[in-house]
Amino acid sequence: MREATIITRPINVDSEAVEVFIGSLKQNLSVISPIMIQKLIGEPTRLLSKGEYRAAVISAFTLLEAELRERIQNKKQKEQLRALPFRQLIDSAVKEEVLEPRLRDKFLEWYKTRSELVHNADKSIGRDQATEIVNSVVEYVQRIRSSNRSKVGEKKYSTKRYTATSANSAT
Repeated sequence: MREATIITRPINVDSEAVEVFIGSLKQNLSVISPIMIQKLIGEPTRLLSKGEYRAAVISAFTLLEAELRERIQNKKQKEQLRALPFRQLIDSAVKEEVLEPRLRDKFLEWYKTRSELVHNADKSIGRDQATEIVNSVVEYVQRIRSSNRSKVGEKKYSTKRYTATSANSAT
């Protein structure tokens, strides 16, 4: 048997009822958020293993975008990140030292592939290319998650060599 929490929206729309509702929603989402993040990081690889190459690449970039938006340190900029196009998000990540500058062009190239998959129903992607993209993106997300444990103000990426053009990315 699964445990469940039901959150109902207020019948009255006065400000106090809305504040209570929002507070309850925030509290419950903060509890499930870590669980959902773990599921999100495994989704691109799961899709790849099922031969769903198109969905795997799209899922990998959804994961990357969410992670980069979360890791940008500038508070004012973070509030505006929802509206930033991917290219500007990548540039901000480089500026904030969340993304290594030498990976910028590769991620932008892969994002172009992702966009073609999203917007062109006739576009397909092969196993090898999808595997390269998904494995590299997922590995990089895991790396920025682990390196984010460093102190504020330090570089957010390690000096360990990383090659984004290979499915076996860590060297």
